Amino acid sequence: MFTPPASPLPPLDKETPPQEPEVSVVEKRSVARRTKWTVLLVPLALVLITASTRYITHPAAFDVLSEGFELNWKTLRTTGADWQPHKRHPDNYQSTNIATISGSLTASGLVLSTQSATATASTTAATAQAVPTIPTNPDLPAPFPQAFDSDITQNYSSMTCFNFFSNMTNTAAFRSCRPFSVLLQTSNAFVATQDNLTELNAAVWGTCNPPLGYDQCASNLAWFADAIQTACAVDMADGNVLVSSTLTALKAYSVMYDAACQADPTTNTYCYVNAVHNSNPSDQYFYQLPLDISVPNSSTPSCSSCTKSIMNIFAEAYSQLEALKSTYPSAQSLADTACGDGYAPTVAVSTDGTMSLRVRTLLLALVALLTVWTLY
Repeated sequence: MFTPPASPLPPLDKETPPQEPEVSVVEKRSVARRTKWTVLLVPLALVLITASTRYITHPAAFDVLSEGFELNWKTLRTTGADWQPHKRHPDNYQSTNIATISGSLTASGLVLSTQSATATASTTAATAQAVPTIPTNPDLPAPFPQAFDSDITQNYSSMTCFNFFSNMTNTAAFRSCRPFSVLLQTSNAFVATQDNLTELNAAVWGTCNPPLGYDQCASNLAWFADAIQTACAVDMADGNVLVSSTLTALKAYSVMYDAACQADPTTNTYCYVNAVHNSNPSDQYFYQLPLDISVPNSSTPSCSSCTKSIMNIFAEAYSQLEALKSTYPSAQSLADTACGDGYAPTVAVSTDGTMSLRVRTLLLALVALLTVWTLY
């Protein structure tokens, strides 16, 4: 009988195949713990950063996470590297149809009514319009732009605060003063006049020549600044942005009055109207410094004599206005870098506001670092 030769292949290894090493109980618990913290901390970090762009002062770089941010390489390159602090982003507003609150005080309380105030639009862009000279007794916009002309009936923590705003916006002691500092932030009608330099020129003249006179208005606005801190103490503690920004604007009345009424002596025109006329918006940013709004790092100042004069006004008021302590130093550095040393006066820098921002930023950074650590 034929016996087949032995197979040339090596005999099969009948040993037990190797198995995956067992994961220790300690490692399993570590992975579970990190997964749990990741699930908790990643959403928390995103919520904190996103909230900072809407409700609190924050580095400009955080804007890339805010709603409505235009994502492209240009904006990411400029904004993403900008760590200069600026305030929260205001809500959008409509400038075509503006409701102006008016009313009267009666024995039963405040009677409110509304009237339409639409600015006369120009078919020519403001940058293409001629800048009018400072007028003498011009025809003022009728009705004159008023603060809080869109709505003040939003959420308040206390009725005393709502009553304060209702009474303030309907009393001649406030309305007749036409405060530029408050109008610039809260008046849609005032913003709408920027499309027509002739109308804007008349409106600026109106803020510089209030019927009650500057001295009386400075006293009135100082009284409102004191009163709001008592009437709206609960709202301020709750972080009501409307209240805090209004307090800042009331305190800035005098310095922003001087800024708004500053004239270019070579052309006899208002510096602010020139800033609106300028195709470079950077000059307008400087007017917001007393409102605790910083000039963006990406700005390119025009280095005009008007901006130089405005910075001199703000430097003189630096020690009296808290908002300038957090916004002026960076604006001064930016202006000097673009326009040469000595263009804007230097001031003794206070670190209180900077430290506050650093603490908030550090807390956010710690949360982010802890989140990253849990992933490894």
